[in-house]
Amino acid sequence: MDGSQNSVAQVLLALAEEFEYDGLPLQAVKCLEALLQSPVSYLPQLEAQARLHLSALLLTYTSNTARAKITLEPVHLLTTSLSGCFELKMRFHSLHARCCGALPDHARQHRQSLKRGLEAAELAGNHGWAEAGEWRCRLHL
Repeated sequence: MDGSQNSVAQVLLALAEEFEYDGLPLQAVKCLEALLQSPVSYLPQLEAQARLHLSALLLTYTSNTARAKITLEPVHLLTTSLSGCFELKMRFHSLHARCCGALPDHARQHRQSLKRGLEAAELAGNHGWAEAGEWRCRLHL
């Protein structure tokens, strides 16, 4: 994998953000789907960002919560191997809890996701991440 492939991923991520900002969520979804459906492997952090953004768009603009959850689930594995990246990890736990809370018969997963998110926020705070307290509050709400 060379840097130009990761540059393409970064451009697609930026384009998706721009489309969302312009009120064009469908085009943002298409950019993120193109990135994730590519046969090219990207850096785990870039794939995690794309999956988080796509899941957030699906939760915000559609009623397809199950697809948002399926899109989101690999993020946990991707971010587990990454040192730091606390914001990605917190965003995962927050979105995952949101998905599980919106799906019938997922109350147990919802509680587990919130608990794991709070534990991750505590660990991040122990490593000096300044926003850990804010994320603990978000997860409690």
